[in-house]
Amino acid sequence: MHLKPNAPEQPHQHRWRARAVVQTQTLDRNDLVMDFQLLAHLLRQAARPLTRVKMINELPPFARRNPSAERIAQYIFDRLAPLLPSTVKLKKVIVWETPHAAAAYQP
Repeated sequence: MHLKPNAPEQPHQHRWRARAVVQTQTLDRNDLVMDFQLLAHLLRQAARPLTRVKMINELPPFARRNPSAERIAQYIFDRLAPLLPSTVKLKKVIVWETPHAAAAYQP
C-alpha cells in the first residue's frame, strides 16, 4: 500500500471480516428483509476471489490500486449488490482489518 510518495508499506496479510447491511421497502412473508443464511452465502460468494490469492494485489482490480479496507469494501459491494433479490437493496459493506479498525463503503 502506498500512503506517502516513495514510502510503500511492506506487503502483509490481514484476517479481513466483512459485514453487509441490507434494506427493503417491504418485509417478506417471514417479516424479514431477507434470509440471513442466504445473505451470508452471497457475501462469501462475492468475497471468494479475495480468499484465493496470497496477496490481494494479484487480483486485476487491485493491481494498480491500494488494497485498503475501503477499496475492498467497495469491491465486495460491487460484486454483492447484483446477487441480491430484487426486493433487497445493499446499503453498505463494512470491512474490518483488525478487531478495532474498520471502513465502510456506502455509495
